[in-house]
Amino acid sequence: MLRQRSRPKASCPAGFLLLEVVIVLVILAVLVVLGSNMISQGVDVAKRANQDSAALTQTRTAVERITRELREVSWSTAAGAYEISVMQGSRAVFIRRLGTVATTVTIEYLPATQQLTPLASGLGLTQPQILLSEVTSFQFTYYDRDHTVTANPARLRMIQIALEQGSTNPPSVFRTHVGLRNFE
Repeated sequence: MLRQRSRPKASCPAGFLLLEVVIVLVILAVLVVLGSNMISQGVDVAKRANQDSAALTQTRTAVERITRELREVSWSTAAGAYEISVMQGSRAVFIRRLGTVATTVTIEYLPATQQLTPLASGLGLTQPQILLSEVTSFQFTYYDRDHTVTANPARLRMIQIALEQGSTNPPSVFRTHVGLRNFE
């Protein structure tokens, strides 16, 4: 039998070279930095989205409350007009009646403080509440039945509310028309 000669084994180093370990560590460090930046940005986006959502909800709630208040402006049969004493762009003062109880309601926008405040006297309140903050613009526009701007409570049939709330990016803009009730 012929015996084959065995080749001498080449010597292979056991383990990794220091250079290989350093390269792997550098690659892992880069991946960790990139991953943490992506996670941080994702958290920031989610936080901003939640803040914007909360601001939009608060603004919608404020507009709905103003809408409810305006729908309840009382009609005076004797005067043949709505009982609204102030019809300004940033302020409305009117009477709301529930049975025999009359309440004077004031809705006012204060540009200096960027606040929208309602006050219903006759309910034990003496100071206006803050309904909405960071309101960058607010406007009441009063319309008659022909959709013409009016300053006459006898011709008044609809009030437009235009509001811009600046705590979101871009600012939230709301515009709605409120048809008045209680017309006789």
